[in-house]
Amino acid sequence: MSVVIRETNIVIGYCGFYLQKIELGYRLHSDTWNQGLATEAAHAIKEYGFETLGYVRLISTINAENAFSIRVAETCDIRFEKE
Repeated sequence: MSVVIRETNIVIGYCGFYLQKIELGYRLHSDTWNQGLATEAAHAIKEYGFETLGYVRLISTINAENAFSIRVAETCDIRFEKE
């Protein structure tokens, strides 16, 4: 799904389910980083997966060096499981 700034209607990235339909992913334009937008989008998609689609488990594959993405996942209560 596209991530859009409401006030300007500008698409800044995407957030949704990938691959096996259990992987939550997000990617936003770097100009929008550190504004809480990825966290907001990831949280909404996570909630949609559990509450609307009935998923019982979601994963998120994150490069261990991507501290920003790890912080987004942690904020959304996605915990580290394995490498």
